[in-house]
Amino acid sequence: MKARCIANMGDKLSQSAIKGGHSVNTIFHLNVGDTYVIYGVNYWRGTTNYLTMNAPGSRPIWSPAELFQLIDYRIPPNWYFKYLITDDLILNSVMGYKELAMDPKHHDGLIAGDAQALKLFFERKKEIDSFHV
Repeated sequence: MKARCIANMGDKLSQSAIKGGHSVNTIFHLNVGDTYVIYGVNYWRGTTNYLTMNAPGSRPIWSPAELFQLIDYRIPPNWYFKYLITDDLILNSVMGYKELAMDPKHHDGLIAGDAQALKLFFERKKEIDSFHV
């Protein structure tokens, strides 16, 4: 999947995204008009989010899907989907490369900037990028 960024300010988010924990004052590290490869999708606190990279060598970031317009709907063939049944209903589902979707420690490590999680992400990023050539 690929998407074009159409907004990068919290004041452009829906009320649902704001209720889910985003702020109208947030400035997302995205460049309006740029195209981003999507490395994962999650549903967190009532908001669909895309895992993207802002610049080569930067860390991947989760951003609300409503900041983007999809331009390539193809999903890599080796992606997985996991629906999560949790009492807190914070993170409901994850779709992406196997470790992102199936291993909560990898998902959380990626958010925390864990070196091992980032190393694996960059390996999977190469595979996903080659799919979108």
